[in-house]
Amino acid sequence: MTSENTALAIDLTQAILEQFWQQDTSLLLKYIDEDFSLTDALNNSIIQGQQQVCNFIPTAISGIIKSTLTDKMFIIAQNCGSACTVIGKYTLSPISDSDDMVYMKQYCVFIWELSGLGELKLKHIGVTKPDSMSESVYGNAFNSAMIPAGSALNQQNCSSDRMIITDTDDCTRFIPRNDILYATSDGRNCQICCFSGMINARINISSFVEKAGGRFVLIHRCYAINLDHITLLKPYCVVMSNGSELPVPVKRYNEIKQRLTELFSNK
Repeated sequence: MTSENTALAIDLTQAILEQFWQQDTSLLLKYIDEDFSLTDALNNSIIQGQQQVCNFIPTAISGIIKSTLTDKMFIIAQNCGSACTVIGKYTLSPISDSDDMVYMKQYCVFIWELSGLGELKLKHIGVTKPDSMSESVYGNAFNSAMIPAGSALNQQNCSSDRMIITDTDDCTRFIPRNDILYATSDGRNCQICCFSGMINARINISSFVEKAGGRFVLIHRCYAINLDHITLLKPYCVVMSNGSELPVPVKRYNEIKQRLTELFSNK
């Protein structure tokens, strides 16, 4: 894409999110393509197809607490041919003056593509659950990012949503699990790919999977993926919500496909 197109994609991404958190989905509906998909982080599922997403949207906004986006940053993560990927992070600040509301961080991925007529179309959106909160306190998929502070403080397992990792510079990292896309083996160490950047960790890939928990699975002896950020499985790779394509061994493709299908079907 040209720089003008990628700049427009960034502007539209921000505008769609800002309107969404005002319970206005008109701009979103204007740009979604027929094969648009949406990652439902709460239910660990993917909603595929324009009509299915349109049916889901009233549920998604039904309990939203109107909020503004602050401390926001949106950048182009990938620009190839007629498609680009915008990633962003921001803080949701409640408009309500109530003292018992807390500010929550979110991360997003928007995949845009130019149509044959040269118009931008939205192909996929992935939005993480508000940072560090357990599933039990959530409403709908994009919903309830702001919750009573007392409830948040009383969550005994808040810290369980973060991994404690030592990196190769001997620094201790506290990484939100929903920030991790995948990890790849690097000899006795591994590289952890997060929305916020790449971390060189002093841990091997097998130990990483064991420590990360059940939402992370090996698709290859060198790659472990976060199930919450898968958008597509195709021969012979898995596509993550930031556009990364991770290889699946040809001989194990059907096995991996069946395993992933079962994992999502059991949710």
